[in-house]
Amino acid sequence: MVRVGLAVILSVLVVPFACGRASKHHGGDGAKPGIDAGGACPEPDSAIAELPPEAGTPADGLLSFQLTFRNRCGQTVWPGWAKSGGPENGVLDAELWLPLFAASERTVTVHGGVRELVFWGRTGCSFDETGSGGCLTGDCGGFICPTDVGRYPPSTTEYSLESGFLGGYNLGLGVEGSTCGEHECVADLGACASGVKDACGTTVACSDVCPNSPCCNESRCSDGDFRDGGDLVLTFCP
Repeated sequence: MVRVGLAVILSVLVVPFACGRASKHHGGDGAKPGIDAGGACPEPDSAIAELPPEAGTPADGLLSFQLTFRNRCGQTVWPGWAKSGGPENGVLDAELWLPLFAASERTVTVHGGVRELVFWGRTGCSFDETGSGGCLTGDCGGFICPTDVGRYPPSTTEYSLESGFLGGYNLGLGVEGSTCGEHECVADLGACASGVKDACGTTVACSDVCPNSPCCNESRCSDGDFRDGGDLVLTFCP
């Protein structure tokens, strides 16, 4: 298990940039600068708080599946998750909360076989050594999000295993898996009438991109439990 110490500072910028110029975030093969790149403002620095201890695997932990996050954006993405309902026996690896740099990926295990889960990506995040802080988009109030039922933010591309995409938008998001099929939510933030803007005036999030968007099509996972072999891949900026 990966343990991350206190006060590890992320150098998320190559060099400082002024507003209105194209910024260079962590990059590499696979990153797509200019696609959901977070605007012209530079990413803030952040500490990474210590991860919480791993929770015990539930009794039905054999009903587990692997969840892989891939970041193809031109910026750091901080994954988030919460429950959408159902029994509270789902357990996810704590490494999910760690920042996902551009052109990188991470696989975690979801124990319990539950399907009442919602996932999203956070951007423009800055936290202190205790995990206090926030994000420009997808903010949930801290480094580790509350995972209570319904505690997921507006103006964010969220994917619910039960319902599919929920209508908000901050990043392109692709979903792929044998239980959920293949779906993509990619929208034009410039067309959002009442979007969230960063300090440089760029629209970086939208509360509702429906109805004229692939984010509003049928995209839920099929009925039935997730079991071994029903793994899922979520790609930011597909």
